[in-house]
Amino acid sequence: MPQVGQKIGLRLYLWDGATDKHVRAYLYTFEDSFIGQVTLAHVGNGLYTNRDISMPSSREVRAIYRVYDDLQASVPSLNHQDALDIFQIEIGTGSSFYAGELVGEVIEAKTLIGAIEDMNDTTEALLR
Repeated sequence: MPQVGQKIGLRLYLWDGATDKHVRAYLYTFEDSFIGQVTLAHVGNGLYTNRDISMPSSREVRAIYRVYDDLQASVPSLNHQDALDIFQIEIGTGSSFYAGELVGEVIEAKTLIGAIEDMNDTTEALLR
């Protein structure tokens, strides 16, 4: 799980070990905003990788991999299906967006507990 700003390790292994394909990843945030597309390089035995994209301040990034037969990415491979990876943000010092969201949930929980305690106090006072 990458923190905000850290590189995302995109990897796709082709089941048949094909070394002559062209793989692209199309990247989207949790909120369905398009981040961009990158080409994965073949590193050996059907494994394609890329580390050009940094983790944005979003809960997750979805990478949709598509395999093509040609360099221009206009002819999808008939032997390979699209694949999906989901990269969730790591909660830590580098992810203030998500950490702030969690702090907000803790505050809401404390407010709810306080409201329940107030209702209990009122109920006890009425029963006396």
